[in-house]
Amino acid sequence: MASRALSHVLQNIRVKRSMTKPFPQLDCSICQPRAHIYLYNTCFERSLENGSMTATFQLNHVRHYAKKGALTEIDVSTSDGTFPLNQIAKVVQKSPQLVVVDATTSPQYIKNISDALFNCNMGLNPQQEGLTLYIPIPKVTKEHREKLVKSSKTKANEAKKMVEDVKIKYQSILKKKHEHISKDTIKLLDTIVQTNANRVKTEIDEIQKAKEKDLLP
Repeated sequence: MASRALSHVLQNIRVKRSMTKPFPQLDCSICQPRAHIYLYNTCFERSLENGSMTATFQLNHVRHYAKKGALTEIDVSTSDGTFPLNQIAKVVQKSPQLVVVDATTSPQYIKNISDALFNCNMGLNPQQEGLTLYIPIPKVTKEHREKLVKSSKTKANEAKKMVEDVKIKYQSILKKKHEHISKDTIKLLDTIVQTNANRVKTEIDEIQKAKEKDLLP
């Protein structure tokens, strides 16, 4: 009876799944099976996943210039959609000071690629010769790297704040009085909400620390 009532409550806050990537399951052997399933079909789950993915996206865009990999991840907007640079062009690091982008396989995107490189906030100034772009790599100072680390921490904190807001929202929903749902069930769900929020915050911290290690080797 409690599981049926819980289903009704959580269906009221369920949203259409817009992502297909599975959310890591919480090992909660004492959880009522139906309650556990319904909880993982709520927008709480998807909102937390959005928080983690947002942090990953934002931190991946805190880049420095020293590695070819930083360029291959740049998104290129075209009339056919948005693609990572390495999907539509060949990227080769000729030397620590020069990266070459060969757009022979996608000549129609050469201007899009040039614009994406110029506007990626990495201080790049691509020089075009036919379907090839030559990109001088600016020297990265210690001060600039430290500034990027500070930016990565700010973005991570913003993402964790978003996760905290989501947690508070759904804890508030669970605290509302619902008929036929025991206090023990509500307490269990609240624990799951808290546990998953903490886990996602930990994931965000790990992403930030990895980015910091990349910026300050």
